[in-house]
Parts: sequence; structure tokens; C-alpha cells
Amino acid sequence: MLLDVDAWTAAHLAAALRVHRQGLRRQWQEEPPALAVIERACAIRATAGQRTPRPAPADGLGEGGRMVLLLKPAQVAAVLAVSERTIARLIASGALPTVRVETSRRVHRDDLEAYVNGLRDRTAAAAETNDRKPA
Repeated sequence: MLLDVDAWTAAHLAAALRVHRQGLRRQWQEEPPALAVIERACAIRATAGQRTPRPAPADGLGEGGRMVLLLKPAQVAAVLAVSERTIARLIASGALPTVRVETSRRVHRDDLEAYVNGLRDRTAAAAETNDRKPA
């Protein structure tokens, strides 16, 4: 590497170079080819030594590997791949229970799992009912 810097500094250098390169392109200025090479080298240095990727929110672990018990409605929407409006409707109808933390609503991880398991059970029951209908 051109510079002997720690991973944190390398990550910030890569981000700064990326923003600078974008600015050059927006202003229709010529971008020195070496900037892309240096940015990539900094990005590689920033991730050197990382053995596992950052866990996704869906696995129940948050930033730094901490256990997440309560999820924000937006996080629930991301996990279920639906809109936040759909989650708001499920909460309002009582289909998805919530708890209050001060003034915020949160969905307990176990309640989310129970909701999804209930969907699976209803889907299986509906498929079984359709199989019994005469053709």
C-alpha cells in the first residue's frame, strides 16, 4: 500500500476519494486515473483482516454482534420484505403485537417469529383445504 495507515483511516480516505471523484465527474472535469487506484487500495486496506461479513439485521444481531430483541417497524418491514405501511396496518389491526419503549413502538423478535409461523400454518391449511375440493 502507498500509505501505511490503520483500517479506520483507510476507510475514511477511500470515502473521501470517492466523494472527490464524484465531484469531478459532476463538474465534467478530467479524473486522474490514479485516484481510482488509490481509492481501491484504501478500500482493500480498510477491509483487510475482516474474516466474516457484517451480520444482516434479519439474523437477530445488530451492530457489533449485539443481540437485538426489539425491532423498529422499519426493520420489521425490511425483514419481511414489505412496506412500512403494511407493518403499520398489521400493528393497528393487532395481528403483529408491539411493546412500548418510552414513546416508541417496537416488535419483539419472538412475536415476529410467531406471526411468520402463523402465516406458514394458515398457508398450509389453505393448501390442504384446496386439495380436498372436488375438481
